[in-house]
Amino acid sequence: CPTDEFVLVSGSKDNTARLWNLKTGAQIAVIAGHEGHLDDVVSIAWHPSGNYLATGSMDTTVKLWDVGPNTPVHSAIQESHQAAKVFLDDS
Repeated sequence: CPTDEFVLVSGSKDNTARLWNLKTGAQIAVIAGHEGHLDDVVSIAWHPSGNYLATGSMDTTVKLWDVGPNTPVHSAIQESHQAAKVFLDDS
């Protein structure tokens, strides 16, 4: 993510994009659903603000996902950072 160096997004053969916390290796969120892709997600790009994520699929579609403030994905990212702090403090 351009605004968070500890968040990585990956495309998947199960038609989803997945966000990961690089501090803990834990999965943060799965981006999919009834408006999601119908085939492998093969390309991903962040908007420079970090508030949007574009995904491209073998189904020949591009989806734009709102992952900015006040969205479930943004909340999951924030919660993962709190979990990482606890995880790292316990080490």
